[in-house]
Amino acid sequence: MRKTAAEIQQTALECLKLRNAGLSYREIASTLNISKSAAHKIVKKALMEITRELKLETRLLLAQEIERLDTIQRSIWNDVLKGNVASVEKAIKVIELRMKAQGLMAPAKIASTDPTGENEATSGVVVVPAPASVDEWLKEYGPKTDDA
Repeated sequence: MRKTAAEIQQTALECLKLRNAGLSYREIASTLNISKSAAHKIVKKALMEITRELKLETRLLLAQEIERLDTIQRSIWNDVLKGNVASVEKAIKVIELRMKAQGLMAPAKIASTDPTGENEATSGVVVVPAPASVDEWLKEYGPKTDDA
């Protein structure tokens, strides 16, 4: 006897709930009286569907946000063309936000660099030779005086 669409959907929902609760596919199969491979296929298919829906929602949200930015830009564009500095600054911000939203801006480099821009070593040990005495250390690294 074949399951109805509602029964299949209910089984998929139960599989996801059990998987989210941390059960293995073997445990899901035992709980729902299905095979381990069926439990895996059902969860995989359900997750793929959720992923597809999230991607669609993300694209729709992005389109909505881009439309909002376009509306803002249209509302200030005449002032931008007249050279209104505040409007130009706002337009630049809107353009930057649109570029970021669409992935058109290069990512900012977040790395430790030296003053020349070269990558700095981020790990390791620096060994500083110990001075023979405190007086030598002060002479070498201490405050400089004019009479020295």
